[in-house]
Amino acid sequence: FVGLTILNGIMVTIAVRSYTGTVVSHPYEKGLNYNKTIAAAEAQEARGWKGDIRHEGKKLYFTLENESGQPVALKEVKANFFRPTQQGYDFNQVLKFDTVGNYSAEVNFPLPGLW
Repeated sequence: FVGLTILNGIMVTIAVRSYTGTVVSHPYEKGLNYNKTIAAAEAQEARGWKGDIRHEGKKLYFTLENESGQPVALKEVKANFFRPTQQGYDFNQVLKFDTVGNYSAEVNFPLPGLW
């Protein structure tokens, strides 16, 4: 019984110390906008545009083609990076125009891992 109590105490201590504080900001508003998000995704799919994202080393590449396979020119392309397991590290990166339909940026992630 004593060993189990000590083990539980260790597990609770590890859990409390390693808590990353993952919290969704403004959950009520995000819930209200859920249908808008779904409608925007359906509208994007109906266009027939196809995008491709590649990440090689520190370089991020994005290409966009219309339903005919022709490159699409955009005023601005911005990538949003989210750290799902820790607060405070989310950031945005504007991608530079290389050629019509091709955009890139050098991205320096503040922490290793999945983004």
